[in-house]
Amino acid sequence: MSQITITSSPDDILERIKHVFSSRWLYLLGVILLVHAPFLVQLGMRMWALEHYQFFPIILVGAAWLAFRGYRNLGSISQGKIIWRLLLWGMALPLFLMAIKMRSPWIGAVSFQVSIWAWLYSIGGRHLLKEMLPAWIFLWMAVPLPLGIDLQLIQKLQAVATVWASSALDLLGYRHLIEGVTVVFPDRSFLVEEACSGIHSLFAALTCTLFYLLQSNRGLLRSLVLIVAAVFWVIVANAFRVILITVLNVQWDLPVVDGWLHEAIGLVVFVVTLLMVISTDRLLLFFAPIGIWTLNGYLHALIDRIRGRDFYEDPYSERKTVKVKNPVRNTFCYLEFGLVVSLFLILGAGQLTSSSVRADSKSRQQTSIEQLSGFTPDFFPEQWNGWQREDYEERVRDPDDVNGQQSFIWYYRKGSMKLAVSIDGPFVGWHNLNSCLVGQGWETLSRKNEKYADLIAQMPGGFTRLQVRKGVSQYAFVLFSVFDEAGLALDPPDTYLSFRAIRRFPVVGEFVQKLAEKSDASKRGRQDARTSQLQVFSESYLPIDQASEQELRLFFKEMTHLFCSRQNT
Repeated sequence: MSQITITSSPDDILERIKHVFSSRWLYLLGVILLVHAPFLVQLGMRMWALEHYQFFPIILVGAAWLAFRGYRNLGSISQGKIIWRLLLWGMALPLFLMAIKMRSPWIGAVSFQVSIWAWLYSIGGRHLLKEMLPAWIFLWMAVPLPLGIDLQLIQKLQAVATVWASSALDLLGYRHLIEGVTVVFPDRSFLVEEACSGIHSLFAALTCTLFYLLQSNRGLLRSLVLIVAAVFWVIVANAFRVILITVLNVQWDLPVVDGWLHEAIGLVVFVVTLLMVISTDRLLLFFAPIGIWTLNGYLHALIDRIRGRDFYEDPYSERKTVKVKNPVRNTFCYLEFGLVVSLFLILGAGQLTSSSVRADSKSRQQTSIEQLSGFTPDFFPEQWNGWQREDYEERVRDPDDVNGQQSFIWYYRKGSMKLAVSIDGPFVGWHNLNSCLVGQGWETLSRKNEKYADLIAQMPGGFTRLQVRKGVSQYAFVLFSVFDEAGLALDPPDTYLSFRAIRRFPVVGEFVQKLAEKSDASKRGRQDARTSQLQVFSESYLPIDQASEQELRLFFKEMTHLFCSRQNT
């Protein structure tokens, strides 16, 4: 294969861009973006609705900068070996097909990442991958953790921060109690409205830390230490924030629980968190200066060693080399290009068509705010099967509150039994009520997902049954379900409620069966839709008996029937 040498002047950089990104590869990139666009847009809308992921547009800017920085240092390039290209495309296309079949924006994002990796290797080989590796790694921060692991992690860290804050308040002499992640004083409580929000700055801090590491080429071991340090400082900062807000409000009655002062304190604490991470890095530099093994250098050398080579080109050399493609290999590239584009277009056409079909009529696609604003005190009956409605309540929160902007609550009594039936929202996809209850101090005794078909004949979707306890004599029985804008129930995922790294993953046979399952999308609740939650909550001093449970199940069945019938009218 022939080779030419050029200098790194601006004109030469433009020439290199034209050489690498020839027209057919740009067309392929356009196809990849086009067919993945529905998944990426759905995932972006879902992340924008979650407070701890609303910073994700900044990740795109950071990845673009890292890619530009890597391209400026690009050295010798050539197309990757055909065996590895086929392997990478062989991973990307099945992932894309799986995303279409399972209607999963998350799998679609993973497919997009693998496709971009295959595209980079196809046009520039391992040397282009080396320089684009930091940008590609950083772009993974825009892909949320699956199976609700992010909320599980947030909840655990929030509990730790609450305990640390409580210990500090004890040392300061403030008498209080803890209920979950809520600090309770005799006349007030804190974090009640944030009971299932957790440490929103965790992922933003980790993202900023990772960008700092990739930008400054810190060593691999040093990078791992700094990421752990970032988690530690986020917990410390959140505990300090709880202490500060509590003391300022209890001692001087300052309005720091909400409003602009609350937001300003959160911003200052977040900036201090990042400064503490940088301070930790400087401390590590004092004791262990940076050596040869930077993060980029280690990854580059690792790839070279896997290839059986010991080659590393100085990215700051004044002269760069660009390899010219072999004519025979170039002909095969056209065949590869045509095959990949054809497969992506065939699969993407089905994805775009199904997306347009899922865009229901205006009458069924109301916004969640409009849907929730239609509830009145008489939405549910005053009497039903011996249950007597006693009270009604509406709660309005901030538009981005994790508990939903609105809650409509109806209180019923039947003999000695009391319950509250509520409609909460809006949310995005499935809302994990169990995590909220745990955050409010409830201990989960049992939980089970059930199908509505076992309760209401021929009704798709499912609901969740919970038994929880607080203290030694406070019990609650909960039935809840989540519905999309069209009033269709979602299927509650087991892994979202209680993730287990091994046991909760489906076995191969179950996974294949799910892929091959023929489902009517028009009868299933949409996981990417704006949703509302229907729950029946009954509290007592003793665990619920079988007869009382049956009464509550019948009541939940009737309320579900009324909710769905009135939402579809």
